[in-house]
This record gives sequence, C-alpha cells and structure tokens, in this order.
Amino acid sequence: VNGSAWSDCLATGNWSEDTLQCKDIDDCSSNSCDKNAICIDGIATFSCDCKLGYSGNGSLGDCIDVDECVTQQPCQNGTCHNVVGGFNCTCYQNFTGDTCANLSSICVRANPCMNQ
Repeated sequence: VNGSAWSDCLATGNWSEDTLQCKDIDDCSSNSCDKNAICIDGIATFSCDCKLGYSGNGSLGDCIDVDECVTQQPCQNGTCHNVVGGFNCTCYQNFTGDTCANLSSICVRANPCMNQ
C-alpha cells in the first residue's frame, strides 16, 4: 500500500477510523490520589474521591478526617467519640446499637421485663 494512514483515538474510546480499536490504559496505576481516597479511572483521565469519613477533593494530602461527632451528632442516646475515618458511640444505660438508638429490655427483680 502506497501512502500513509493516520487515526485518532477519540474521547469515546474509539478510533476515528473503523478498522482500529482503542485500548484504555489504567490511569489510576500512576495517580496522585490521597491514601484516604479512591481513584476512579476514566478514558485518558482519572479522578479522586475521598473515602467515607474524610472530606476534600481527593488529591494527595487533601483528604482530612471528618469529625462526625460535630458534623452529624450520630449518637442519639450516648456519647460520641471521633475516630479516624468514623466514630464510636458509648451508649447511655439501657440503650444499644451503633448510634444508641435502640432501647434495651429493662429487667428488675421487682417488676417483669419492660419493653420486651
């Protein structure tokens, strides 16, 4: 065949000529996302999203721990303790559950169990 040919890899992932196919590379393999972020691969690009419990734009050094005890006040009937990437609740007496929302069965010798 005489002459030359050329084709462009389009943003859609297809070549401008029908006879060729593009192969997307993993742009996340050499990303600069924060260690507390997730890399999302795209076609010739990537983006970074901070993991649950962190805020920021996801780039290196930008995902900062969220203090859920201040921003969400998740412990309904207990004391909230912020931990890296989340929180823990210490429930008040007779309350249970991750957010201390459940009233436990209360048994006393003088009375049969209440709330059961």
